[in-house]
Amino acid sequence: FIGSYYMLDFIVLPLLRLIITFDLDPSAGEDEKILGEETSKFLVDKVFFWLYHTFWLYPIYALSNIISAIWYQGIVDATYDLIHDKNIGRVEKISFVVEKFYYFFLTIGFYIQMFLVTFIPIVGDFICFVHVCWLYSLYSFDYKWDKQGRKLTERLQYFERRWPYFLGFGFPISAVSLYFPFLVKYGLYALTAPLFIMLAIMAEPVAISDRPD
Repeated sequence: FIGSYYMLDFIVLPLLRLIITFDLDPSAGEDEKILGEETSKFLVDKVFFWLYHTFWLYPIYALSNIISAIWYQGIVDATYDLIHDKNIGRVEKISFVVEKFYYFFLTIGFYIQMFLVTFIPIVGDFICFVHVCWLYSLYSFDYKWDKQGRKLTERLQYFERRWPYFLGFGFPISAVSLYFPFLVKYGLYALTAPLFIMLAIMAEPVAISDRPD
């Protein structure tokens, strides 16, 4: 997936620019050459770029999401069953669906908050980075909490009492993917997510109030 993204930037687009520029008529006037170069640049950088993303990268992104979800769940089941004998609890199906809807809108609100804090002068980007660390941590621990049957309110309380741990837990992948485009960030997360999910299953963070003085 990441290879497909960078193949476009470093191989496909430069090669197309070279081919189209090579086909320009050498005997054409200066204005015609400029027009031809601008047209070729538009075709390559806009039209082909859009087509490549629409019919190749985004379908791969969608397919990899589905495959990753199945793959992650298999890793969660194997890791959790290896460490724990049985699931600690179960949530009723209706309650589970309702909480998933609520969790979805809560996540959307979290993304909106991340976007808004970037407008805060000086510290906005840093606050956004802290949010990203927390978000990656929650993604990793969600699989464990699903197996344990934790309700949404319990998850939020658990997070609030251990927020420094979750900040540090999500820091590595957040720092690595900080300066990459969205699709590359997803590719990096997909590669490292299994490791972080297994670490989350094995982790037992200590609440702030439970730490010794």
